[in-house]
Amino acid sequence: MYDPPGNRYFYQLEGVDKAWHSLGNQHFVSFNGLSPGKYTLKIKGNVGKGSASANEISVEILVRQVFYKTAWFIMLMLFAAAAIVYLVLRYRINQVKRSSVSPHANRQ
Repeated sequence: MYDPPGNRYFYQLEGVDKAWHSLGNQHFVSFNGLSPGKYTLKIKGNVGKGSASANEISVEILVRQVFYKTAWFIMLMLFAAAAIVYLVLRYRINQVKRSSVSPHANRQ
């Protein structure tokens, strides 16, 4: 007999969980704070009166590193910081050179 409110779902995230976790009759699961890497989400259910489903589905999940922790982004920020320091120093050196040339130096 078809009884959606009586259905129960379970999940296991390989690489994180060793046991199955019950979702009750929810149709979704969410994960926060997963480290970068590959995971396999396994889902199974019990239909109505507790008869376990023989079917289990698996979904491969790839969690990527956040962009601001990647090597290329850190290198880009270091380059940008060095460029800003260089430009500020060049500007200041040019300012000092201009002010060191006295307006009275051209008098004869």
